[in-house]
Amino acid sequence: MATATDIPDPSPAWHSSLATFFPGYFALVMASGILSLAAHFLGHDYLGQALLCLNVFAYGVLWSITFILFVC
Repeated sequence: MATATDIPDPSPAWHSSLATFFPGYFALVMASGILSLAAHFLGHDYLGQALLCLNVFAYGVLWSITFILFVC
């Protein structure tokens, strides 16, 4: 006869890793945005654009993770 402890956890493995996601990763978005602006104003346009692309990607990933955490 199966008991409650014999039933496997129905939540997928990714859910536990997202549940422990450190919110300080937002600092990556802030820092890359600040450095992107600084590089642009100092005349390093290619570096500024590269950091901006990294910033937009990281921002999208953070919002996606936040959305998944609130929905699941």
